[in-house]
Amino acid sequence: MTTPLSALELLLETVVIQALVLSLLFFARRKSAAMQHLYLSAAVLTVLALTGISPFVPSRQLGVIPIRGSVAEQEHPAAPRAIGGAEVSPEGAGEAGPAAMPSARRDQPGSGRDWPGTLASIWVLGSAVLFFWMLLGLVYSWWLSRRARPPDSLQLEDRFRWALEKTGLRQGIALVDSESLRIPVVFGFIRPRVILPARANRWSEDRLRAVLLHESAHIQRKDLVFQTLAKLTCALYWFNPLTWIIERRLFLAGERAADDQVIRQEFSPADYAEHLMETSVELGTERSPIWATAAMAEGTAFKDRILSILDPNIGRGEPNMSNQAAVT
Repeated sequence: MTTPLSALELLLETVVIQALVLSLLFFARRKSAAMQHLYLSAAVLTVLALTGISPFVPSRQLGVIPIRGSVAEQEHPAAPRAIGGAEVSPEGAGEAGPAAMPSARRDQPGSGRDWPGTLASIWVLGSAVLFFWMLLGLVYSWWLSRRARPPDSLQLEDRFRWALEKTGLRQGIALVDSESLRIPVVFGFIRPRVILPARANRWSEDRLRAVLLHESAHIQRKDLVFQTLAKLTCALYWFNPLTWIIERRLFLAGERAADDQVIRQEFSPADYAEHLMETSVELGTERSPIWATAAMAEGTAFKDRILSILDPNIGRGEPNMSNQAAVT
């Protein structure tokens, strides 16, 4: 009779999948950021799918280490022994008491601690804390989004419509600005919103176009969806460092893929890198709210992004249908 996939087997298979994808990325480091993002997204989706179907997958029966006695002893109980001239069976040996068996040890309190159950409780508790933190982030981002208002500048509205047309997006995506943010972000799954800082109406024409194209590229690529799924994976497997590495790599690949799309559509690498650096100087070290896509010029890997933009040998294309089918 088969049993459901155990937690240990699920963890091992998850680690194998993640390690294989990270190894693949090492050999595909000259590939485009969009292609790397596809590999990482496939890893996230595979892990989540495996987690969802694990109760219905037969166990591989990794084996159990006997704790009390060997298998031979369990299959062939010891023969009766003589104690004080009387024949006593193994079952009755324990009833002979301390006088009959001086070397017998009394059960110690806590000697039968359920370590698997304890570890499972720690696992669930850690996941619950992270889920709660993610929920707080979602509520906070929703609150920031609702407080934002449509911009007063007609130039912002015109440039936003231009960016949507450039990326092939339909109407229904809102542009708002907020006094509470210093960084441009995207929030929303069904009806996304591009939230600009209130000072955006003082940006130059080229810089504004670069920012709006970058944020529109995030919407067109569904980066917020994949980023959210990666965060969900981190909450489920918070103790696995490979999960956090993949989440971070996915985030960076999404930023670089959006950069590449802006370069393909409008700007030269040098001009775009200049706008990115100007934005970074103005934004400083402020972080985007959780559950929103990253700011255009945010993060500790900003230097790597600039080098990637200026590197003429790095691919910048989108994966074609055959690539996507192969990864799937």
